[in-house]
Amino acid sequence: FMSTSPQIKYVFLPAEEKVLPGKRSALLKGINAAANEWIVLTDADCRPKSNGWLRYITKPLFEGKELVIGYSPYKSSFSLLNAIIRYETFYTALQYFSFASIGMPYMAVGRNMAYTKSFFKKSKNFYKTENTVSGDDDLLVNELATKNNYGLVWNYHSQILSVPKKTYTEWFQQKIRHYEAGNQYKNKHKVILGALYISSLLSTISALILYTANFKIEVLFIMLTVKVLLQAIVAFKLLSRWKESGLLLWVLVFDFLFPMILFTLGTASIFYKQKIAWKKN
Repeated sequence: FMSTSPQIKYVFLPAEEKVLPGKRSALLKGINAAANEWIVLTDADCRPKSNGWLRYITKPLFEGKELVIGYSPYKSSFSLLNAIIRYETFYTALQYFSFASIGMPYMAVGRNMAYTKSFFKKSKNFYKTENTVSGDDDLLVNELATKNNYGLVWNYHSQILSVPKKTYTEWFQQKIRHYEAGNQYKNKHKVILGALYISSLLSTISALILYTANFKIEVLFIMLTVKVLLQAIVAFKLLSRWKESGLLLWVLVFDFLFPMILFTLGTASIFYKQKIAWKKN
């Protein structure tokens, strides 16, 4: 498909020019070909939730910011995998929006973000071919975002809706790529995120230990209920703002289970990467 609109310019990336991992070469060529300063990014399988998406995602740029961080949920369908993916996407967004709101931005998603060309050209890590296949989005933020050069777009109309993975294998492989990118975060971000994950995991493990040790079930139930309700109150406020209130039930369910799911995925990813390394050797 070729548009006749003078406002749309297509660029083609020959195979011999693909020298950077993942989609980095394509991004670099597209950004260099852009005639103007502002770069707005999304993916081919994404659709804006509103006709006002472009206006909202660029609003911080009008205000002088260099970087815009947006939210991109996944389409809903009736399956357990879909619920897991949508919950994990929301939980991750809850984390990076929360940290960014207190002046500590550490990631974004490339399917819904914007920045200036001059901001992008400050990056040194983007051009390193030893980087992971993914991570061109959150690692750029991790490298260049400061306390004052970014903006968050919370509005429902600023969202991009994406298509989730259809099988557990595809999702597992996607998570491995995300883990690889996370390993290259700044140390302070890795420490904070690691502590947050460990606290959630220990909470789940402690509850299981107390249950098997015949701890008073009534007291244990009250403790877990208070914890889940407090987190649900926080989640509900953001879910309502993003018009995803249907996820609240899954938040209540996965709040207890998800640390164990992430632990299982993380452990499996280590053996998976070792297996790939053995095949290469």
